[in-house]
Amino acid sequence: MLQLIRDKLTGWVAGVMFAIIALAFVFWGVDPLSIGATWAARVNDIEIPALEVRRAAQDRVNQFQALYQDDISPLMLEQIRSSVLERYINNALVRSMVASNDYRVSDAMLSKSIRAIPGFQIGGEFSLDSYRASLRARGISKTGFERDQRSQLEVLQMQQGVINSSFVTPSEMRRFLELKGEEREVSLLRIDASAFADLVSPGDEEITGYYDLNARRFQTGESAEIEYLEVRVSDFTAAVEVDEQELLEFYDSVAAGYQTEEQRRARHILIATGADRGDAAAEARANEAIERSRAGEDFAALVAEYSDDGGTSAEGGDLGWSLREDFVGPFADTLFAMQVAGIAGPVKTRFGYHVILLDEIKPAAVQEFAEVRAEIEADYREKLAEDLYYDAARSLGDESFAAYDELQIVADSLELELKSVSGFTRAGGGELGSDERIVGAVFSPEVLNDGHNSELVEVDENSRVIVLRVSAYQPAETRPLEEVREQIVALLVSEQTRVLARSAGNSIETAAESGASLQKLAADNNAAYTAPKKVTRNTTDMPRALLEAIFSTPKPAAGQPSVGGLSLATGDFTIFVVSTVTPGHPAALTIAEWNQAEQGMASQLGNAELTALVAQLRATAKVRINQRTFDDILIPPTVP
Repeated sequence: MLQLIRDKLTGWVAGVMFAIIALAFVFWGVDPLSIGATWAARVNDIEIPALEVRRAAQDRVNQFQALYQDDISPLMLEQIRSSVLERYINNALVRSMVASNDYRVSDAMLSKSIRAIPGFQIGGEFSLDSYRASLRARGISKTGFERDQRSQLEVLQMQQGVINSSFVTPSEMRRFLELKGEEREVSLLRIDASAFADLVSPGDEEITGYYDLNARRFQTGESAEIEYLEVRVSDFTAAVEVDEQELLEFYDSVAAGYQTEEQRRARHILIATGADRGDAAAEARANEAIERSRAGEDFAALVAEYSDDGGTSAEGGDLGWSLREDFVGPFADTLFAMQVAGIAGPVKTRFGYHVILLDEIKPAAVQEFAEVRAEIEADYREKLAEDLYYDAARSLGDESFAAYDELQIVADSLELELKSVSGFTRAGGGELGSDERIVGAVFSPEVLNDGHNSELVEVDENSRVIVLRVSAYQPAETRPLEEVREQIVALLVSEQTRVLARSAGNSIETAAESGASLQKLAADNNAAYTAPKKVTRNTTDMPRALLEAIFSTPKPAAGQPSVGGLSLATGDFTIFVVSTVTPGHPAALTIAEWNQAEQGMASQLGNAELTALVAQLRATAKVRINQRTFDDILIPPTVP
């Protein structure tokens, strides 16, 4: 009978049946192509792995629970999941834009970036041995790591281009500093949610209903027994042989990675511009310093007398050894066109007018082959080993596909060890670790349900490939109601006391808005009262959400305080009354503090522009979301 049905479901019959099924999916809101899909979203031609998104969402949930010691409401859970998925989608949009606009990072820039990573340095200097040891310890190939670093630098290049193009006007800066330094006087009333605990007592029907609706939250973890074969780059490193001519040719192809950029050491005098000194006065003062310096006066003494740069004045204006990219355009252009001992200026930048003295030049240089021969040989051996590795990986993929649901014959054919792991869960396990690609392969329908060998799984940054199969499976089971009954009661009590606290708080908030004394309301309602105190945006002795609400409420008008209320993550409800608002004092800042704040605000504006750019990319991109991404995510209940 089954064979007859299968034979009939071909040709136009199959087409009609598929159309009917697809139509049903449309009416019931299910995307047939997302069922069993391993992707959470498709952004243009980029697939975002579902497992990776699930794990990131679970990590965020765990962080939230650890921070607030509270259970997560369904609404909050949905918000966390959505925000995590949106972050992945936005990252994919940016990567796609970078690729389509041909952003490129030179070998020299990549080398400089890697050499600057503290984890690869010893005593402040880059160590090749430390670099290689660090990658080996993490199971990462040099090629894979450098490819990912290059990709990240390309994205960073685009982001910095947007952010660094932003600027702030003086009036905007003053208004920003007034807001940033704002001080508000506020009194508080807190209603403790736990005070309502005696008023709630979940019944059997309510407990059973919650259990039935949230059965997934009370499941034991599923697990699988795994057999697998693997091939690593390190298996071939010792087997390769090279000769001197090959090494020389390889060195020529990568010489750019061994080039250092020109550096210059200079000193400067900064004449800042601002409300008390206009451009003309600043430029005239800079010219005066130049004339005295060229007349032979000691530059360090002139720095002490003239410079407004508090960060370098005590050092005689010394800027240290610097690359061209360390300075803004006009300053860099002037400095890198000077001769040693030359004095230049005035050079105008957004900081003011500069007088520059060039002390030393360290020219660009390329390390000779003899200096880096050991490093070149190690890199070349790794490259040859990778070629052998890719051939072996291809053979493993082909033979395991042909073997269908058996790995022992593949192990015998390729002379590989058949390994195994017991108790593998969606969090990983054993020697296979917790790599999301391996977890995705184990729990894919083809491997888990159909018993097939997996496809070739690339892990550890392309230095290791694995083929696996599930030899046994233990499905998840729902824990009995009686076993989790106390957890459910605690969850329901927490939720219901939160609601009661919010209801009581809303009534008190209304009374406070009508002019009732907050202190008297606290006494009448047996609530905690905090007398008026002054807070800033940096106050640390109250919840961040409450502080944000206090500074988001309108300023008191005509002597009428501003009143607000907020339900906290703990379930407590807080009413606050803002009586006075005092703006910050920009004039109290030093030039260095002003400049630092200006750079910070410009950076914030740049980030806002970057966010707007991503939103525009999202609006014009083809984004498809798998609505079933989180169907099987397990959120463990937390008992308050």
